[in-house]
This record gives sequence, structure tokens and C-alpha cells, in this order.
Amino acid sequence: MADNITYDLLWQILQKEKQSNEIQMVPRTFFSDIAGIIRTLEKEKTEENEQVKSNMIKLSNDLYERRKQKILIYIAYGRQLPQPLPQEEVGFYGRITEAFKSNQFASYLSSESRKSMLESLYDIPEMLLPSGNKIGPLSKAQTIVVESNDDATFLINNALCKKIS
Repeated sequence: MADNITYDLLWQILQKEKQSNEIQMVPRTFFSDIAGIIRTLEKEKTEENEQVKSNMIKLSNDLYERRKQKILIYIAYGRQLPQPLPQEEVGFYGRITEAFKSNQFASYLSSESRKSMLESLYDIPEMLLPSGNKIGPLSKAQTIVVESNDDATFLINNALCKKIS
């Protein structure tokens, strides 16, 4: 995808993002691809490349900020995010979701009661849990501690893990 990203394409994606309340679909490596293009432009120092680089940085920052705002709205309304999301946004979603959960009244009662010790029943690739946290890759019979009851329930109900304690 990195070779296909141009200034014009980036501008078009930003315009679509501005016109819609929904997060627009972009590849998982979208922002890292843009960073790679910007690094390439930095190596080939010409006045035109400097201008394109500067404009791409501005567009990318604007696009990322708009998408973060939309992610916050998805979190506030408890809506599931569309997939795939760029890796940077998955991390942002996980951090914000965890911050919201840690500030709920119930979390003050007992953080220890939320932890579950599980054992994986299969080899599991890296995956995103309902809380927005990532786990994996896990090997069969690997023991893990899961902080969220929702995550533990998800793993158990989908026959990926069994509860140890």
C-alpha cells in the first residue's frame, strides 16, 4: 500500500473523513506507510520533496486527530469499532478504553477480584479483546492473567481458554 499513497490520495481520504461521522476504512499499516513515505522524501532533499513532506505531515496529523475524535465517540456510546483499524489507533482505543474502565466506580471496589488466571486451550494468534487490549500470540497450555472479567468471559465462552483460578 505504501507505494500507492500519494498526497492527492491522502487529501481525498481526509475529505471523506471530514464528510462522514463514521471512521473511514484504511489499511492496518496506513500511518506507518505514510511515515515510510515521509522518511523517503527526507532522504531525497529537494525543495519539492520538502513541500510535499510538509503537506503530508499536516494532512496526516489532521486525519489522525479527526479519527481519534471519532474513536472517542465510539467509546462514549459503547459502539464496536470497524475493522481493520491502523495499529496506532488500536493502541489508542485500548488505552482510552482502559482509562474509562479504571475510572468507573465499580473498579474502586476491588481490582483483585477482576483478575482471572486462564490457560489457553490452543495456539492463539495475537488478537484484540472486547476491552480493546491485545493478547497473544499464545501457545497451547500457556497460563495468562486477564485483568477484565469481560475479556475472561469472552475467552472462556469462545472455548479459547479455561479458567484456572
